[in-house]
Formats: sequence, structure tokens, C-alpha cells
Amino acid sequence: MTRDLLYVLTFVVASAAHGQNLDSQIDQARQLRLEGKVVQSTSLLSEVLKQDPANFRAQYNLALALAETDQKSLAGETYKKAIVLGETQGVPDPTIYNSYGWLLMQQGDYATAERFFDKGLQYQDRLSKNSQQRLHNNLGALYLQTGRTGLAKKQFETTGASNSLAIVDAIEKKAAADAGNLQGTVYLGHADAKGEWAEGATTTALSSASAIKVGERITLTDAVNVRDTRGRQGSLSSSPTIGVLSPGDKIQVLAVRESPATDGGKYVWIDMKKVFDGAGETAVLDGK
Repeated sequence: MTRDLLYVLTFVVASAAHGQNLDSQIDQARQLRLEGKVVQSTSLLSEVLKQDPANFRAQYNLALALAETDQKSLAGETYKKAIVLGETQGVPDPTIYNSYGWLLMQQGDYATAERFFDKGLQYQDRLSKNSQQRLHNNLGALYLQTGRTGLAKKQFETTGASNSLAIVDAIEKKAAADAGNLQGTVYLGHADAKGEWAEGATTTALSSASAIKVGERITLTDAVNVRDTRGRQGSLSSSPTIGVLSPGDKIQVLAVRESPATDGGKYVWIDMKKVFDGAGETAVLDGK
């Protein structure tokens, strides 16, 4: 055996051992995350990426771990890096599209979340049954959040999600009953933040509650979701969608709610009811 050949074989063996060691560390980091030890998990994955910046598994698992912290923006950037890496390596784990879509959905970016859920569907023949169900259920939840109950129902029927189907049924019945007297809560957002506009527009014009007054009537120039926040648990955004208002619809302000945002600003919601005449109209609600 020549010295050059011996060198090559030694290098190959060493490289394989190094790769196995990194895989072992990634597995360990994943287990740490599942045990709730997120800080230790992110630390270990960061060390792996220092050694192998192009390691898709490490980047993906780091995104998953960061998504469980308050570093949602960093988690999003990490997902983007992992997706780029994965798509140059044959998409080794297509569950990443569902995972990233879920993060985007939690952040209120429904349009982009839907795009990644749809991308995940392109690879569903490579997903386990459980992963397929999670993807369909998440897409169904997105449709439900954006007022598309018919599409949501189809997704939940695919997975047999009886509880979610019951929610869809209740929403559809309530929407039918309230069609002529829609009343609920809409999100106005805060400065430069995406709200629940069906077209994904931002709500800079009404980022402060001082911009509107209780009792005034408003003409909508964008489609917006209406939620039923009665008896809610958790955030207002977790309340069920009961209808969608369209451009040109008129509403009357019943109450204004503010809550602090993590960036120091405020989230603004209004309780409203739909009205059918323009008398006394004093403001225009423009999401663009």
C-alpha cells in the first residue's frame, strides 16, 4: 500500500468518525430540547455549526430550539438558513416547511405561513403519517384563523380531527346566525406590525387607540377578520374567527382595548358591530 493511498484511507476514516460524532451531538441536543433544556441544546448546536456550518440537521434543530424561546426572530432567520441548506442538499427533512410555517403562523404572518405549508404538501409522500397529520392540522388551523372555514374543514376531515371539526361546525352555525348582525373584535395591530388583515396589509394608520373613538362609524378599505373573544383563554389572537369583513363594509366601535407589546409599543383591538348605513360616519379604517 502506497503512502498516498494510506493517507487517503486515513482521511476518509477520520472524516467519517468526525461526521458520526457531530450526528451524535445533534441527537444529544435534540434530546435536551425535548427535555426542556433549551439553553443547553442551543449551546451544543452552536458548537456543532462552528465545526460544520453547512450541517442541515444542526441548523434545523437550532431553529426548533430557538422557536421555544423568546428569540422568535432569530428562530425565523435560522429556519431560513436551514431551508437554503436543505434545498441544496435534496431537502433531507421536509418537515421543516411545516415547522417554519407554524412559527410564522404564531407570529401572525399567515400569508407566508400558508406558502410554506403548501410547500410541505409537495413533499407529503416523504412524510410519516404523524407528520402528514400535523401539516394538515396546522394548515386547517391557518384557514380557520383567516376565516376560510370551508378549506379548514377539508384539512380536518383529512386527519379525522373531530374536535377541530366541531369548532368549524360551531363557527359556521354562528356565522350563519349572525350574518345580518356581525359583532366581535378586530385587531388593529401596532406600528409597522402585521395584523390580521386578510391581505396581509399593515396597520400603521391606526397604531394608536387615540386614532379612533368609541361610538364612531368606520368604513373598511381592507378585508379583516372578526373574532369572538367572549370567554377566551390566552391571547386575543387565539379566539375563534367568526367572520370576515370586506372592503366597503361599515362598523361601529363599541370599545377600544390596548395591551403592551414586547417591543415597548401597544397592541390595539376594537370591539365592533357591523352596521348597514353610513350615517354619522367619521373615519376610514385603512390597512394599507
